[in-house]
Amino acid sequence: MNEGFCVNDGEAYFAEREDLIAYLRARNVDEYNILSDDFILDEAYELEDYYYTEWEVEDEDTYYIEVNGEWLEVINAKVN
Repeated sequence: MNEGFCVNDGEAYFAEREDLIAYLRARNVDEYNILSDDFILDEAYELEDYYYTEWEVEDEDTYYIEVNGEWLEVINAKVN
C-alpha cells in the first residue's frame, strides 16, 4: 500500500474509501446508516479525523550502505 487514508495521525490506515467509511460509521455509531457516505467523509475531514496521503515505497530488495560518507544503493542484497 503506497496511498490511502490515515485516521487520527496513525490510529488506523485504509487503502479503500469504503473501508474508511465503515470504520467512521462504527466509531461514530451510525448504526442505522442514516447519514450519507459523503456526509460521513466530509464531517470527519472537517474535524481533521483523517487525511488522504501518498508515499513512495522502496523496493524491498534495495538497501543502502554508507561508504566514505556517501550512501550507495545495494540491489538484491541479503541482510541477516
